[in-house]
Amino acid sequence: MNCDVIRDLLPLYAEDIASEASKKLIEEHLDCCTVCRGIARQMCAPIEAAPANTPDPILALKKQKKKNRRRVILACAFTALVIFLSWWIYMETHFRGSSLKTVTTDRETILSEMPELEISQDEFSLSEYVFEIPPVVECAESEFLVAISYEEIESYISDIIPQDADVFDICASNQSVTIGYKLNGRTHYIEYLDTDYTGNTDLIRKSIFVPKGSDNVHTAYETEYAGENHTTYEKQVTRHVWFGFLQIPK
Repeated sequence: MNCDVIRDLLPLYAEDIASEASKKLIEEHLDCCTVCRGIARQMCAPIEAAPANTPDPILALKKQKKKNRRRVILACAFTALVIFLSWWIYMETHFRGSSLKTVTTDRETILSEMPELEISQDEFSLSEYVFEIPPVVECAESEFLVAISYEEIESYISDIIPQDADVFDICASNQSVTIGYKLNGRTHYIEYLDTDYTGNTDLIRKSIFVPKGSDNVHTAYETEYAGENHTTYEKQVTRHVWFGFLQIPK
């Protein structure tokens, strides 16, 4: 019989699961074929027991997984450390010497330096109906600020904007109306806020920003809230920032 056929049957013969007829054919062939006889002898030889010190493959796999997990944790920790150090170096480089401390909470001092922060009667009066202005009403459904053209709202705010002012920003949402204009090199903002979503102004905030690099850079907020005046005062010189907070009963 052909050797290829016999070799296909040898695994069955070695496992002793071949039929009697197949066994007979295989044994007859093995008697006359030394090559197939050698292959059969190797297949039928008893398997030697693994040495006692052979590592358990499952245990080895678990150990390898633990090593891989440890490497991932170390890599993540190293990456976090690098990010933190990069952030620290950036902050140290750009904001070295920054400090925060209270300088003044005196209302008269603040307004003597920034008299424009005083909320005028016209600005205060606008708060009574600012959320009823048609362009603002159209933005009432939006949680985000929506731009409004100056022409749409000019007739309502003309009394509170100085003649020489350059209005560059008007926007509104369901919680606030913000008017921004520039005057004498300073950026002015006045905001009317509805913090409790009742449709009525309950907070007025006014702020003035002076271009960075000026000798006296101030930012201050004069607010009207719940029957009380609140003033947050900031004075910035280069990288140093000072701030104070003032609360005076109306």
